[in-house]
Amino acid sequence: MTVTSITLTDPVSGYSVPILPADGVAAQVLDVAAPARAVTEDRVAAHGSYDTTRYLSAAAVSLSLLLYPGAVQTPEKFLDAVGPLLNPALRPNLIVANDQWTGARQLAVRFDSKAAPLSDPTNLPVQLSWQAPAGVWEASVLTAAVIQPLIASTTGFEFDPATGAVITSAGYVFPATSQPSPTQVTSAGNAVSQWQAYLYGPCTAPKLANDTVGGLAVEFTTDLVIPLGEYVLLDSVTQTAYRNSDTSSSVLPNLNFATTDWWLMQPGLNVIRFYPATADAGSQAQVKFRAAWLA
Repeated sequence: MTVTSITLTDPVSGYSVPILPADGVAAQVLDVAAPARAVTEDRVAAHGSYDTTRYLSAAAVSLSLLLYPGAVQTPEKFLDAVGPLLNPALRPNLIVANDQWTGARQLAVRFDSKAAPLSDPTNLPVQLSWQAPAGVWEASVLTAAVIQPLIASTTGFEFDPATGAVITSAGYVFPATSQPSPTQVTSAGNAVSQWQAYLYGPCTAPKLANDTVGGLAVEFTTDLVIPLGEYVLLDSVTQTAYRNSDTSSSVLPNLNFATTDWWLMQPGLNVIRFYPATADAGSQAQVKFRAAWLA
């Protein structure tokens, strides 16, 4: 298992600094450690405790480098280049490629500390430390899926006047329907993932469910009408819903709070349903997420 590249990049500004491979940079040691977030309660009148721990805490990330005068880059030039990204107000991505991974993975990090003791005029050891608040690796490339709407029939059983229903030795054979099936979406990771979804109109009372987790769904009432050319943006991290991504136009008051559960994308196969009460041509849901791996 060999790390083949490391890059630190700011997703907001697009500013990026290659760390490996890079001129004048050697001896990279990367360590990512996410401890369990312990949740325990002492037993009453008994030894031991109740342990309901389920999740990881933020990960500690450290990167050890050895800088030396290269063909075009000195240690000072490297530190000047990476310096703007070592700002605790930023949340840059540390993107890492490994020869045993199918694709690059990233950690959204918050700067913690830097150590660069001047002890050798030819080699400068540097230690960079961050916190990764999410505690998991994520795919550097988004996975996107288009979910066509499922509209429940309001007329009950119908015969097509041209083809009707055919009786064969196997029983009844009914005409094909154009109604789409729930969409299968695969996450390549081994941990649950957060997601965003764009629910496009024209539709009313949109609902988005993951049948893999028992049909948990985010459901809106018929008070929410999305016209043609507009959409509602859902975000599972913040559990928000904004019309046309406008943060001043929340549609959370239109949620059916009695039936809504903010589900997560599961590792492996997910079966996603988009089932508004009514919908016309052009309506669909676009779901985007990053596969996640435990740090």
